[in-house]
Amino acid sequence: MGVINVTPDSFSVSSRVSTPREALDKARFLIDSGADLLDIGAESTRPGFTPLTTEEERHRLLPVLDTLSGLSIPLSLDTRNPVVMREAMAYAPSIINDTGGLESPSFTDLLIEHPNLWGVVMHGAGSGVSSHPQNLSSAIVPAVSDFFRDRLSGLTTAGVAPDRLLFDPGIGFGKNTRDNLELIRNIHTLLPGFPLLLGVSRKRFLGEVTGEEVPEHRDPQTLAVLAATFNRISLFRVHDVKGAVAFRTMLVALGEGTSDAGA
Repeated sequence: MGVINVTPDSFSVSSRVSTPREALDKARFLIDSGADLLDIGAESTRPGFTPLTTEEERHRLLPVLDTLSGLSIPLSLDTRNPVVMREAMAYAPSIINDTGGLESPSFTDLLIEHPNLWGVVMHGAGSGVSSHPQNLSSAIVPAVSDFFRDRLSGLTTAGVAPDRLLFDPGIGFGKNTRDNLELIRNIHTLLPGFPLLLGVSRKRFLGEVTGEEVPEHRDPQTLAVLAATFNRISLFRVHDVKGAVAFRTMLVALGEGTSDAGA
C-alpha cells in the first residue's frame, strides 16, 4: 500500500503533495514502483495534529480523487470523516481506512450501502484519532485484541460481512515504543484468521530504537519490520514502495529456493 498525503504537515515530507497534478505524478510513480493499491489522505494524524474541518478535508481530497479516477489501481481513503467519505464514494474507492476504528454509525451505513467497499478498523485509543482512552490497566496486546473483537462483533451484528474487514493495530497511535514492539512481536495473536494491515513506515519508534531522527532515513528499519511480520500480515503500508517490493521479492525467492520468484 503506497502512501499519498494531500497535506502540508505529514511527518514524512516525501509523501506530501499539494495539488492534484502532484498527486497524479506521485500515484504514477508509486504504481511504477509496484504498489498494489494507494492510500490517500488529506488530514495528517501525526502526534499533536490539528483536526481538519469537513470543508477543508473536502477541498483537499475531492479534486485529487477526480484527477486519479482514471487510474486502474484500487484506492484506499484515509479519513475519519464519514461526510467526506460519502462524497468520495462518487470515485468508487475500494477501502475506508479510518484511524478512528469505524466507530461512527455513518461508516457502518456506508459499508452496508456499498457491498464492494472494505473497511479498516484501526486501534487508536489514547490518541487524538479516537474518543476512547487507553486502558492503562491492561497489557497492550490483549487491549488491542479485545478492541478488534468488540468492533468485529459490532460491525457484523449491524450487517457488515466479516470478510470485508481488515484490522490495523495502530502502531504509534497512543502507544510508546515498548507497546509498538510488543504488538509487532505478537501481531499473529491479535485476531487470528482475519487480514491485518500494518503501518510502521518511517514512524518515530523506529528512530527511537535506532537513533535515526530523520523519517526519510528510516526505510531500513521499516523493512526490518516487514521481514519480521512477512507471513503474518496482508497489507504493508509504506512510503518507499520500490524498496519494499524489492525486499518482498527477495524474501519470496529465499523462501521458495528460486531466483525467479518475482517473475
